[in-house]
Parts: sequence; structure tokens; C-alpha cells
Amino acid sequence: MESASLILPSVVVSENHINNSSWTVVLLINTMLGAGIFAQAAVFKEAGVLGATILLLVFSYVAWYSATVVIEIAAVISTEDQVFDTYSKIIGHVLGPWGSCILNASIIVSLIGAMLSYMVVIGYESSSMIVDADSDTNDLFFIILFVVTICVVLPPCLLFRRYHSFTLLSAFSVAAIVCIVSFVLATSWYEREETYIGDARDYDSDYKETVRWIDAGGMIRNTGTTFFAMGFTYAANHAYNGLKFETPGRSYGTYKPNQERSLYDLDNLRQWRKVSGVAVGICAGLLFACGLPGYLAFRDATSGELLDNWESTYSYPFKTLLVIHLVLYIPPEVAIWRVCWDWFFTKKRARDETVMDFAYVGTTCGYVFGTMSLAMIFYANGWSEGDAFKIILNVAGAICAPWIANILPALAVLKISGQTSFLTPLLGPPYEGKVDFQRLGTDGDEMVTDWVRMAWFNLILGTFLILQELCFLVKKVS
Repeated sequence: MESASLILPSVVVSENHINNSSWTVVLLINTMLGAGIFAQAAVFKEAGVLGATILLLVFSYVAWYSATVVIEIAAVISTEDQVFDTYSKIIGHVLGPWGSCILNASIIVSLIGAMLSYMVVIGYESSSMIVDADSDTNDLFFIILFVVTICVVLPPCLLFRRYHSFTLLSAFSVAAIVCIVSFVLATSWYEREETYIGDARDYDSDYKETVRWIDAGGMIRNTGTTFFAMGFTYAANHAYNGLKFETPGRSYGTYKPNQERSLYDLDNLRQWRKVSGVAVGICAGLLFACGLPGYLAFRDATSGELLDNWESTYSYPFKTLLVIHLVLYIPPEVAIWRVCWDWFFTKKRARDETVMDFAYVGTTCGYVFGTMSLAMIFYANGWSEGDAFKIILNVAGAICAPWIANILPALAVLKISGQTSFLTPLLGPPYEGKVDFQRLGTDGDEMVTDWVRMAWFNLILGTFLILQELCFLVKKVS
């Protein structure tokens, strides 16, 4: 590993850098807050109030670290002649082609699984608000999902090619989530009285007043649920490449002229740390605000999908907002999926963005309609509520996501820092490229120690999450 002099790679892609810090925060929050926010009350139920809070704090930091370290790795290995501005390029350069292959395959599979679950929720929630839950909703499910996909989901997926172009959609999506969280805070105790312990209905045998404070087993079982609710490492480079770089010491909204901009200078890295930290903090706050009150209101009767605890029709506007949130959540994910798909089949970072060619339209429509068709098949056969669907989601999320957010970044850090140890057979010879840790600041060399510690933690965590889910799969299959 050679030490490089402090020369900053001066690559400017001015048309890409369109979002200020606030808009970038909105993009990242939307990426983190999928439907997982409504599973957090169940996490509090199983892990306990203190246990779930600890999980949130720990994985907030892990999510922030994973999303910043991939940018900082790019900063220290980039040179004047070669700049690594995508996650795939970073991993491929440090670990080799096998790293890029695992990364892109993991992102593709995990996003397919996530989109499949969102399609099912969109169709189910919409149809269940129109007809009685005990009625046959298959036809209505198919009609609603097809119309929503054609009229709402597909157009922005085709019109906007880059992740950082979806700021307005993300703003509406986040606004919908904030409204739903406000609804949970305002009405959960009323619904509790009416449904579970009120005089108007029979006492619910599942409801218990005792608050669970901490449960070690519940914490272990919900590590994946908590971390996956906040993961955004796969979107970090996309968001960074769309960020306007501010001029230090100037008022908010003052940006560097193009000739003064270097993609990975220290000021830009500091801005990214702040932006990603604010996004993670807000996301953790929303998860806490939805999870804790939801659990305290319904206790042991808390549903795995929190809004299912509301049976009254006055909740329908907010269940509609959930559908809107998921519909608006999908297009930015499609943009990222498309880039990973292109890596396998075109080996290009981006196509000519002025032409909507057949390959672009075919790839996008194939992905959107393919997952829609799978959602319809699963729902029609009753698989969307069964173990088969859970197995697919676990493979897509719980097994692929640790590679993206934990294992691959950790291996890259260990290799460029020369700390491969017993991993040499896997990682190959020491990294021979130029590395300049001073680009991270005057304490760059000291930061490497923290990098290595967190890398080992991330490696152990990712391996644990995968093994945990493999045990779950073996148990279900047997």
C-alpha cells in the first residue's frame, strides 16, 4: 500500500449536483423509511422499551457509519487519473470483480424483495378499505394494483433516470409518513380504549397492561428488523453525487463554483457526514415516535403492521397515506436497481440520458411489471401471508442486505488499511494502490484505527445477521 501526496481528484459533474443539503436529507429519509417504520411497535413489544431503544441507538450509528465510510473509501483511493464515484466501482477496485458482482446482485435481489412486499401492501390496503376483509378481494386487488402501477408508479420511473432527481416525490412521501406518525401519536390511546379495554367490546385476551422493559431474546430476534428499517448504504453514492457542495464559512445556500469543486475534498466529506447524520437522526426519531407510543397503547396486542390495530373507518385516510407513501417510495429504488442491472448487462455507468431507448424502457417496464405480476401471483394463491413469502423476503432483505451495508464495506476497509489478517485467502494480496488518509482531515491516520474497529464490528454483525436468517430458513423448510 503506497502513501500518496495530498492531491485532490478534480472531477466535476456539474449537471448532477442539483440538491442542496436539505433536499438530500429528504431523499435519504425517504430511502430509509419504507414500510419498516410500522413494524417498530412490534420491535418494542418483543425487545422491550429499553431493548428497542438500545437497538435504535446502535443501528443508527451503524447505518450512518456504513453510508459515510463508502464515500470516504472513495476519497482516499481516488487519484487525479481515476475517480471512484459509484459504490460498484469502489468495491470492484478494492476487492476485485467478485466484490462488484456480489454487491450488484445483492442490491438487485434485495430491491426486488422490497418492491414485491410494497406491491402486496399497496393492493391489500387499498382493496381492504373498499370491501369487507372477509370478502373475496382478489379481483379488486388486481385492478387496483394494475391501475396504480400503470398510472402512478411507472411514469416517474421512466421520466427520471437518476436517484437524486426524485426529491419532490420524496418530499411528498416523507410528508405522508409524518402525517401517519402524527396520527399514531394522536389516536393510539383512544383506539386502545375503544378496541382493547373499553366497555363497548369484550376484553381482548391478548392485551396485557404489563410493559416489557427489556428482553435479550427479543433484541436478538429484531436486530435485522431495526437495521433494515434504517439502511441506505446502497443509495449513499447516488445521493452524494447529487449533492451541491457548500462554501465553508458562508451563509446557507452559498455553493462552490465549478472550478473550485473537487468531488472528494475535505469540506465536501464533512458536509456529507453532517447531511447523512441529520437524515439518520430524523429517521431514528420517527421510528421511535411511531414504535414506542404504538406499543404502549396496545402492549401485547400490538400488530406486526401497526396500522392493523386501527379497525375504525376514521383511520382510512391515513392508511391511504401509507399507500401513497409506498407508491412514491418505489421510483427512486427503481433508479438504483436499474444501475445495478446495467452493470451486469451493459457494463456502462449510464446510458445517453437524452434518449429513451428500447433497452431503457424495456428494463424499467420489465422490472415494474415483473414485480407487479409476482405480487398478484402471491396474493391470488394466498402466499403473501404464508411462510413462502416470508422466506423470499428474508432471502431478499436479511441475507442480501448485510452484504451491502456491512460485509463488503468492512472488507474494503480492512484491505486498504492492511488489516486483512486471516482474511488474506479471501481478500487476496495486500492493496497496492495509492491511499491518502489525510484527505479525511489532519487526524486521518487516527481515523483509520476507528475504521478498522468498526469494520470488524460490521463484519461480525453482517455475518451474524446472515447466519440468523439462515437458521430461520432451515427451521421453516424443515
